Amino acid sequence: MKRTIVLIIALLVLSFFSVAFAETTGNVNLFLGQKHLDKDDWEPTEDQGEGGIEFDIADKSWPISIAVDMLGSSDEEKVGGLKLTGSTSEFNLGVKKIFSVDSIHPFVGGGISFMNAKFEVDGVSIDGNGTGFWLAGGDHFGLLLGYHW
Repeated sequence: MKRTIVLIIALLVLSFFSVAFAETTGNVNLFLGQKHLDKDDWEPTEDQGEGGIEFDIADKSWPISIAVDMLGSSDEEKVGGLKLTGSTSEFNLGVKKIFSVDSIHPFVGGGISFMNAKFEVDGVSIDGNGTGFWLAGGDHFGLLLGYHW
C-alpha cells in the first residue's frame, strides 16, 4: 500500500512538473472496476473489486503516448469458518493512441503486463508471478478522478 501511495504522489508530481514543458501532453486517471477470474482456480474469490492509477505522457509531436498503469484487485470470503482471500497486482507498461474528437478523447492501447497473484486461506498463502500482455480501449472524458494536461 505504501508503494502505491508513493507511486501516486510521484506520478502527480511528474504530471505537474511536465506542465512547464509546453510540448508535452498526458493523463493521470484513477481506475475503478471489476475483475472476473477463472472460477475453477479462484472460487469463491473469483469476482474482485479492482482499482488503480493509469498514467500516460507524450511529446505533442509523437503519434502515441507512453502508458504506465498500476492496478490491484482483491476479494475476501468466509467459507466454513475459514477466511479466504484472493488478490492480484499488475504493473502495465505500453503505448496508447489517443484521438481527440471535440471534448472526448477515445484511446486504444496495449503493452506488457507484470502480474502477481495470491490466494490465502487463514494466513497460509500461495502466490505466483507472471508476465503477459494488456489491451485497452475507452475514453478519457474528463472525469473528476482524472487530470489531463
